[in-house]
Amino acid sequence: MSSRKSLYLQISVFIFSFIMISQSLIPYSMGTLLPKYIQPEYIQDAYIVVLKDKEDPQDVGFEMKEMYGFELGQVYQYALKGFSANIPSVIVDMVKRDPRVKYIEQDKKFYCFGQVSPTGISRIGAALNTDRTNKETDVDIAIIDSGIDLDHRDLNVVENVSFVPGFSNGDDDVGHGTHVAGIIAARDNGIDRYDGIEVVGVAPGARLHAVKVMAKNMEGRATGDLSWIISGVEWVTKKADESDSQNNCIDVANMSLGAPGHSQALREAIKNSVNKGVVYVVAAGNAHIDIYGEDGIFGTDDDIEPASYPEVATISAMADSDGKCGGMGNPSYDVVRDIYGNYYLTNIMFDDTMATFSNFSNYAVRENPVSSPGKAIDLAAPGVDILSTFLNGTYTTMDGTSMAAPHVAGCVALYIAEHGRAHNASDVVKIRQALIDNAESQKTDSQTNCLGWGPADTLDIDKNPEGLVNLRFDSPKVTIINPASGSKLKNNEDIIIRVDINYHEWMNKVGYSINNGEYNDMSYNENGGYWEAKWNVSKEKKGDYTIKVLARDRRDNEGSASVDVNVVNVDITSPPCVGWFCFCNPWSPGWPFCSLWTPGWSLNNSLNKGLTYPNLWISDFNYPNSILNSYNQSPYLSPIVQGNTLK
Repeated sequence: MSSRKSLYLQISVFIFSFIMISQSLIPYSMGTLLPKYIQPEYIQDAYIVVLKDKEDPQDVGFEMKEMYGFELGQVYQYALKGFSANIPSVIVDMVKRDPRVKYIEQDKKFYCFGQVSPTGISRIGAALNTDRTNKETDVDIAIIDSGIDLDHRDLNVVENVSFVPGFSNGDDDVGHGTHVAGIIAARDNGIDRYDGIEVVGVAPGARLHAVKVMAKNMEGRATGDLSWIISGVEWVTKKADESDSQNNCIDVANMSLGAPGHSQALREAIKNSVNKGVVYVVAAGNAHIDIYGEDGIFGTDDDIEPASYPEVATISAMADSDGKCGGMGNPSYDVVRDIYGNYYLTNIMFDDTMATFSNFSNYAVRENPVSSPGKAIDLAAPGVDILSTFLNGTYTTMDGTSMAAPHVAGCVALYIAEHGRAHNASDVVKIRQALIDNAESQKTDSQTNCLGWGPADTLDIDKNPEGLVNLRFDSPKVTIINPASGSKLKNNEDIIIRVDINYHEWMNKVGYSINNGEYNDMSYNENGGYWEAKWNVSKEKKGDYTIKVLARDRRDNEGSASVDVNVVNVDITSPPCVGWFCFCNPWSPGWPFCSLWTPGWSLNNSLNKGLTYPNLWISDFNYPNSILNSYNQSPYLSPIVQGNTLK
């Protein structure tokens, strides 16, 4: 009871203190941009008409327009054979019965899975990619979203298109798509900074294609019609045609958007696009529900789409406040103010736990071609307080699975840059599975050993622990800085073993062994940027030794290096008595402790030449207070003593 009182007192003091210092803060409220809809928001008299495979959508669309008198919209022929149209309800059944029609479905609203609110990039390992500085990732990525700020100097936008009526290009009017684009591919240019923090994407400088399918509505939220989104997928599919030499062939598509329901047309379009080798990465959604809905059945109106489709890589969000594993960082929270001016903390999320808003998955359908611990969720990625690019060349932080998905899209891009693009659906599956298999596991047994990305309890409601996407596909590269191979080491001194490892943040254990003995732990020196440990050479005998350093990361990938050194003996016996009196103290710690007292004495160089005495104190009556480690203080001694060695 006393501990609970203490906890309550601590929380009360914290909130009171925060309220006191928050009077200078600008208040803001952080409501989600996607309400927890139970049913889809259908658009009256708006439909997608899908034709049978043998039909020509261009010809049939215009023929049916004349025949039935409806208004023709977008024509689809690459990802889907069909068109969108405004069809009055009185003729819908007539259109359905047309022998050329495969099926029709009603248009509806989609929403972005993010909200305006920087550790995400470093957490997944991208900040470790220092060899990419000033290099642009040779991959093409489509951002199917609200567009991209076309003038943002951190973003390499090579092409843009809009399918939103009233917008002539892919410029962003909301900021959501720009934020997503920055997480994926903000340039590593060393110029633009936000409060001293450089904004760099996972795949810096990748070629971005702005596909605008969302725009700001009357409430200021980013929304788009299903028919616009299918148009975006159609455009991406056309651009994935490898036979067209004029194309910047699109490799990856990010969709940080969704809606309740199950659109057969959208799924078919994405499926055909995946068959062209495009990897689709999508946000799981922010309603904190199963992506298959309350009924848990795939293909019903309470699904979240496209997150529920087995053809896409669906990404959940986790909270990370310090860029490190183990749950030791500070919690994140929002600050709201009521009508009386009082401040409150809301949406509190603890470090290295699942984001409280993130959707999840209790099971995966048999059609899912990959195997993930998260079932229908491929991976988790940082999605809380994520700093990235924004409108008008600025930066901001946002929350949502919208921010988690582009972390993974960037990792897919880097994988493709290293291994080549997918050419078909089978290749897409291989890429998805490779990232799943390479992920950092969720669970850990201790907050200190970081065997998983989270603490013992990650607050994962579905108990299906999807891994954290991990950029590192290579093993640790170990370089022993000191001692150098071939060094001769004296057995009267300690040696500092120093090691460089290409990525220190992901290490689970680093240790050294001598002559294949047991490993001794090494520690990371933050100031020096290297790992180090002390080897007590004084305990070793004369001879050859092999120092081996082993580094193991949190995915159990190992790297090692070794050097051969030679240990030489040093005579540590007391010096011979010189002069009138010599006394050696046998109780001195570790080494002989000798004092020589002679007025105006001299040492016999020939008898003592080359002997080293680590704790040799020499004094004479001319310099009675001199205890000399720097022997040049005594003009009488400097000719015969250098360091601790008699000349």
